[in-house]
Amino acid sequence: MTKHTDSTTATTTGPCAAFTDALTRLERSLDAQILVSQDRCVDGLLDLYNAAPTELIRSLVADILDDIRHLSAVRASTVQGRLMEVTAATSVELAFC
Repeated sequence: MTKHTDSTTATTTGPCAAFTDALTRLERSLDAQILVSQDRCVDGLLDLYNAAPTELIRSLVADILDDIRHLSAVRASTVQGRLMEVTAATSVELAFC
């Protein structure tokens, strides 16, 4: 996977490009936020779910969706922490592909 960065956007080429781009967009939407609407989180997480490169990653994203299902607002730090777990799992999972 190759990552090309300029001052405005980060684009990735390779098998996980859509997933990486969706993850980056969601992470940026959470930056400098304390609380975010559940709708914003669900939209970003559904993008991640649809672009997940493996079934394990899809399952992790589904768990986050499940955890915020009944909330109207979500702590950004909580979602950011869970996204770090997804990022770490993705790195490990793709190392064995």
